[in-house]
Amino acid sequence: MKKILSIISVFLLALSTLTASYVSADYDNEISFDEVVKEILTVPVYIDGIQLTADVPPQVIDGAKMVPLRAISEAFGAEIEWDNTTKTATATKGETVLKVVIGENKLLKNDVEIPFDVPAKIVDSRTFVPFDAIAESFDCFVEWSDDLQCIRILSEVLNEAVTTDADKEILCYFNESPVSASRYNLYSALLKESLMSEPSNEQVTDLLKEIYAAKTFVETERGKITILEKDYINGMILKLKNTGFYELYLQNYNTTDSAFRAFFEDSFYLTAFETFSYPFTYEELIEIARKDFVNVKHILVKTKEEADLILLKLDEGAVFEDLAKEFSLDGMDIEKGYIFTKGEMVESFEKASFELEDGEISSPVESVYGFHIIKKYPMSELSDEYLLSNYSGAIFNYANSQKINLMLAKILSEIVITYA
Repeated sequence: MKKILSIISVFLLALSTLTASYVSADYDNEISFDEVVKEILTVPVYIDGIQLTADVPPQVIDGAKMVPLRAISEAFGAEIEWDNTTKTATATKGETVLKVVIGENKLLKNDVEIPFDVPAKIVDSRTFVPFDAIAESFDCFVEWSDDLQCIRILSEVLNEAVTTDADKEILCYFNESPVSASRYNLYSALLKESLMSEPSNEQVTDLLKEIYAAKTFVETERGKITILEKDYINGMILKLKNTGFYELYLQNYNTTDSAFRAFFEDSFYLTAFETFSYPFTYEELIEIARKDFVNVKHILVKTKEEADLILLKLDEGAVFEDLAKEFSLDGMDIEKGYIFTKGEMVESFEKASFELEDGEISSPVESVYGFHIIKKYPMSELSDEYLLSNYSGAIFNYANSQKINLMLAKILSEIVITYA
């Protein structure tokens, strides 16, 4: 799965250099405001799936959902000017010029009046206007989402994807999910770029199978892709189209509009899979730590002869920690030692550590670093508080990955590939 993510992430990184997030700028003008504004509630605003950030957030004012003019205008790429004498804010984007006068129930779009119910106001030195008036003035799609309790704005609505013969040609099914020739071609090209050689049919199929499994996992454990995530995809595609790169990518990766749009959705599912976390109680984490982790200390020396000498000293009654402090080449914390689970240490060291009984000392264990004398300590001697305060991250990551891998293995085992 990590190979898939690396292939996708490298490609998305290239795309991200062509797109930009919305960040509002500071408003430097000093504006006094002595009007009392009642019933102020913050309102989240999303533009192409990205939440608008502003030093003074969008609010409900006098029953109307209002947004800071500067923040939202600059998010659309407009430039803002303020005339303190006339209390007029002007937003300019290309040939579109909007003028808003504080206290008036309208704005002017290229000298054409657009009325609204609540007059423009100044809140904390920011000009506020009704959200729908300003968004629609920039020819954007805008709506209030009751389900999400937020304002959704799309800078532009994409047309339906163009469907080609390659989209209609179905090569196989993962259970009931079809794999089109256009989708296969896209991932074959991405894999070829990653491997720097022509991938086999089996490699491409395995890649698509793992993507299908990750998507199924996310839909099962988290839910399907959200409307705001779809809005973000909409925005990324529009930016690529507006820069002229979109058609170039379709040609370079031998794919289609429909398959390329589906790729962005795949990338969201893969990101959601990579960042997914199950909830665990402290009690569950402690139980996992005591069952699946070991507590060891070791003495690392260069040669077997030195290791044998260490064992002789231990047989004569020397204290393990004293010898570790005097002879070990490792910078191990003598008091803490190492607490770890499988897959974290070099194989020989790890294998020997898990095979020891509590209190037992190993014979010399060779690794790429030299020779180790390992002593295992009981996990039961460590308090719950100590484990959680020092190792909660490692324990959680292990527990989470184990649970995810079990679920993913189940999904993969249930995939039936049917060729068309």
